Amino acid sequence: MSLAFIFFFSQLSWAAGPAPVGPNRPMGLEDYIQDLSDDNRSDRLFAARELRRRVRRTTQLANGRPGSLRREEARNDLLIYDQRLAPACIELLLQKPELRAPCVDILRYLETTDAKPVLTQARQEEPRRWVQRKIDRALLQFSNPVPLVGDS
Repeated sequence: MSLAFIFFFSQLSWAAGPAPVGPNRPMGLEDYIQDLSDDNRSDRLFAARELRRRVRRTTQLANGRPGSLRREEARNDLLIYDQRLAPACIELLLQKPELRAPCVDILRYLETTDAKPVLTQARQEEPRRWVQRKIDRALLQFSNPVPLVGDS
């Protein structure tokens, strides 16, 4: 009896089709970058966390197996992040203190050496020791760059 109910209700759900997703499209890179300078603090922090996660994953893929398609796509994505995301993070480092830690991580993953003067200034203004250590780590990495795997 219970098997008949399961079969009956599974057929009804199949006939209804997929659940409606709604009119909103998934957020893209430009949407998250725009949210970094939003008035809502929680939106800014969410966008910063999501962008840091994406950049970290892309950096891991860019250091992957030489000659793979994923690696080449990840390197192209890093170039896009470097052109669009890095300037936004550099601009927001001094304006929004709550975005310093994720932006420092993003700039460190992207190895954006243009951020050195801004990072040095942010280091002097930052009261939180753990963020100061992140900034120090980024400045040290910029001084001793590590090439991507497979670069000559």
